[in-house]
Amino acid sequence: MEEQRYYTNLYELSPPYPLSLLQVLKNQLQLGKRYVVMEVHTHNGQWSKLLHKHVHRMCSLCTDPVYQVYLQEQFADSDHFLSLNALPEMTSIDDDSIDCLCIDATFHHYDPERMRVEFERIMRLNSYVLIAQHERSATSGSFTEAYGQWLEEHGKITAKTILPDRTQLERFYPNAYQRKIFESQQRLNWDQLRAYALTHLEQFGRQADDQSLSALRLLYHDHVSNGQVVLDYHTHIYYGIFNHTVEKIPWYQTFLFTLLRPFAFVLYLLLKARIYVGKGLKRFWRWLTPQSK
Repeated sequence: MEEQRYYTNLYELSPPYPLSLLQVLKNQLQLGKRYVVMEVHTHNGQWSKLLHKHVHRMCSLCTDPVYQVYLQEQFADSDHFLSLNALPEMTSIDDDSIDCLCIDATFHHYDPERMRVEFERIMRLNSYVLIAQHERSATSGSFTEAYGQWLEEHGKITAKTILPDRTQLERFYPNAYQRKIFESQQRLNWDQLRAYALTHLEQFGRQADDQSLSALRLLYHDHVSNGQVVLDYHTHIYYGIFNHTVEKIPWYQTFLFTLLRPFAFVLYLLLKARIYVGKGLKRFWRWLTPQSK
């Protein structure tokens, strides 16, 4: 496949992130116009498409120098986008410069601990790091299930998605992490499906022959509705805070604070009483002053 067409297919046909995810980022993580967000990926750019109009600056870090230039061209009209070529384990980003970082399935390609050290360097205090990964939701009889079977038969590509395991996540996140799952869909006509499948195969070093494309077309006709087929996804989001500013209080300090809490309340009452007594004396003095003249 021609390189330019391959990159265009990746950019236009990669599964998008659902709008419901954007609302969670805004409401729960307080993502907004003052944020500098960085997306770490190999061949994607979907975080940038979703967020660049909603943040102060969107930085896209790509490990492929040619695709990095391609993305820069796609966002040429945006004042909020910066495309970078680097490894996530060793970036050229300044210290304490990123408010939120999003990484896709690229997470599996690099050492979690080395990325964590680098991300702690470039992230600001109390900043979030998100890992996002799509998993095809193959319900029985759906086109999603049929497409997964086509991949395994004609591309020798497993339809199963490898998600981050608990050990990887605990090594990566210095503090606790949380997980959310979003449902999303991708609707494709025949030309889009053909381009999607060919690009999918090429990502794994495979090619489609006439027989495999004919089989894909039959699947399309078996499941098409209103000129489109539907791929269903579960989008897994893992997120946690980096560079947490609140340190754990030692047990003996906690015990001391608990012991002194009643005395603190008594002190508070005495201070409030002093204020009210002072105000009462001032009123009494003002009442006496006219009579002394």
